Amino acid sequence: MILWRFLAAVSFAVVYGDLNDNFDDFILRYGRPYIRGSPEYAYRMSVFNESLFRHRQRNSLAVNTWDAKFGVNKFSDMTQQEFAEQFLTNAIQDKDKYVYHSMTFNDSTLLYGTATCGMSLDWRKQNIVAAVRNQEKCGSCWAFSVVETVESAYSKKSGTNPQPLSPQQLISCEPKPADGCKGGDISLAMSWLVKTKTVVVAENVYPFNGGSGDTKPCITDIPQVGLRLLDFGKKNFQETEKSILEIICDYGPVSVAVDAISWQDYVGGIIQHHCPGGSLDHAVQIVGFDLSGPVPYYIVRNTWGKDWGLDGYVHIKYGDNMCGIAKEVVWVRDVEYVNEAENRGSSKHV
Repeated sequence: MILWRFLAAVSFAVVYGDLNDNFDDFILRYGRPYIRGSPEYAYRMSVFNESLFRHRQRNSLAVNTWDAKFGVNKFSDMTQQEFAEQFLTNAIQDKDKYVYHSMTFNDSTLLYGTATCGMSLDWRKQNIVAAVRNQEKCGSCWAFSVVETVESAYSKKSGTNPQPLSPQQLISCEPKPADGCKGGDISLAMSWLVKTKTVVVAENVYPFNGGSGDTKPCITDIPQVGLRLLDFGKKNFQETEKSILEIICDYGPVSVAVDAISWQDYVGGIIQHHCPGGSLDHAVQIVGFDLSGPVPYYIVRNTWGKDWGLDGYVHIKYGDNMCGIAKEVVWVRDVEYVNEAENRGSSKHV
């Protein structure tokens, strides 16, 4: 394997230029500690080389000028296995038996409004979407996605600016089958919040500290000031993807589970293929859509930092269940502000 990587690196350098110089530029840009001449440098350069070949292969499949672009980013020195282990999670099996909120899977309760948003909608422009965050080495995308959708829902209803909530509270405190930095589920997390009437506090009250990949113990001795989820919806829309647009229009941004293994190399454009959605291994938030161009797409907020993709976002083609984006859609139907410190359990409903 090492010999193959070395020969591949040499052949790439002959055709495409000095691989060492390209890799050194990467090291400088992303602050890697690799020292030229060391075994680690050689190994990571070979991984980097494999990434370059993968970028070229995927870019060669482009069908139009709006297609996704793949290239060098902060993940280019990671193997696909390393990337999956650090940033993606395994789906929870038989999760229906863990659902606490009886309304979650009852289709009769999934009623949509009649709001009309036209051919495009971007909730960022309505100031109900907070800044892009970074889950770092913690497989906590599910927790970030849930708190982001809760905070956006309250911002939309109350007319106030979005206040970032604490993903760490869910990471550390939600019980099994959730597994902290090793993974969780967006619908189960919302179900747990409703059943336990948990008040999700602000991020500055319960800061994220799982960046190293370790799940920290739950802290309960915190002021009960924040948002309480009252009701939510969850449904598979593979056959009726248009309904996702209606929900986004009526309720605001939604949480979704996706297949993100091909996102490692994404740098821009609209993902239109090579993303089948067979395994849902990541959770994100859809904050809008644009159907006005030749390729309609969702606007998706990720949690890998602003230095990934389109300033932390990715565009996914609408209409083909691309990346499995329509399989598990979860949205907030009702949320309230709670300040038990002042009102001893009373709340402000909006």
